[in-house]
Amino acid sequence: METISKNELMSKLGAFVRVENAPSRNGYGSAPNQFILTFENGEVFQSYRSMVGIYMNGKYYFTQKHDCSNTTCGHVKRWCNMTAQERRNALQCGSAVLVEE
Repeated sequence: METISKNELMSKLGAFVRVENAPSRNGYGSAPNQFILTFENGEVFQSYRSMVGIYMNGKYYFTQKHDCSNTTCGHVKRWCNMTAQERRNALQCGSAVLVEE
């Protein structure tokens, strides 16, 4: 399983552009405490105060928190279009990278 440090990854994202609430799981309105932070070179999915995933250069990077609760899993699934099991498989096969805190 490939890993990368959180600090190394964050430095590659570039300058911060904007933050917005993630869409709700039912598709109507926005989800409280779920955010998409846009940077020059990618975006970060954040749940409450925790970084959960990053999408940059066509690749997903996930922290251990991508799979911590049913609520977070539902929002992450909507963001990256992968179930929790698909994310675990992607991390195992190397098509996604684990972010070390």
